[in-house]
Amino acid sequence: MKGFLIAFSIFIVWSFFGLWLYSSFKTNYEIARTSSEVSEDTKVLPKSIIIEQTNTSNKTAATVVPTAETESAPNEKKPKLSGLTTLTLKGDTLFKFDQGVSIIKNSSELFIPESIIDFKSKVKDYLLEHPDKEVHINSIYSPFEKAEIPNLGIKRGDKVTDILVSAGVPVEKIVVKSVIKDIAFNEVGGYRNSISIRFKELNKTRIQKFNKTKIQELSKEPIKKNDPTLPPSRNVYPEFSHAGIIINQNARELLLELKQIIKKHPEVKVELVGHTDRVGSAIDNLETGLQYAKQLKLYLVNEGGIENIRVKCSSKGESEPLKTAQNGSNMFANRRIAVVFY
Repeated sequence: MKGFLIAFSIFIVWSFFGLWLYSSFKTNYEIARTSSEVSEDTKVLPKSIIIEQTNTSNKTAATVVPTAETESAPNEKKPKLSGLTTLTLKGDTLFKFDQGVSIIKNSSELFIPESIIDFKSKVKDYLLEHPDKEVHINSIYSPFEKAEIPNLGIKRGDKVTDILVSAGVPVEKIVVKSVIKDIAFNEVGGYRNSISIRFKELNKTRIQKFNKTKIQELSKEPIKKNDPTLPPSRNVYPEFSHAGIIINQNARELLLELKQIIKKHPEVKVELVGHTDRVGSAIDNLETGLQYAKQLKLYLVNEGGIENIRVKCSSKGESEPLKTAQNGSNMFANRRIAVVFY
């Protein structure tokens, strides 16, 4: 009997000890489990979201603000510009086309859909309504494209400039900015949305410098011929229009004459000097005269096979009129391209 009591007592002690151990392990397990669940829930919360106190209408409100780790708050789509978009200095959209200007890797050529070509008229109209503004062409290029001077961004932007100038936008109000960007070209090397347009306040200091430089460049005396056997300089009268020159018989005869002269004088060169009437500003007329000369050169080179390096272009604008009276026939006489052989 005595042995039984001793054994029973030992059993009771070990039972209590076992219950105590079980209770202890269970508590620790529940604590660990709860900590694990809280940790998993916490991971769901965006670490980049903070709460900032803002004051609106004398009431304090909590506002969710993304930190630098994210681009936007949860469930908020970041606006993405696509197509050809034009913005004001404040970032307001003036007009937007669904399609954009496309480029090909390592090429300065632009591909402009017919559906967006009206952008040039919209730019012109806006500048007419806001003479205190200028237009900035942002043209992107990739650091992985071939290196050129000027870079491909500038070359592409210059082509947009030519389009705007042809529509009547003053060249001095156009600024081209190349933007380097890691472009994701498609499988054939193409990329859309390469051009964006911004309107900014007119930089009068830049305009003054531009006009001064342009006048100096365009007003240079043409190179004089130094060979008395060469034909004397003469005037050519293509048909002039707001869109440029129209090749007529007068221009075709010049091409035939030039080919004959080149046969006799293989070293001969030609300077085309644009002249205009006095309608408009002097700087505009200098630019117009230069455009006339360039268009005639384009005809001689592309259609006639004349070497590009053989033909030079310059402008006198309105500075050397053949007729001083401002009437119809005199204005026609003054709109001409002088051809100088040297």
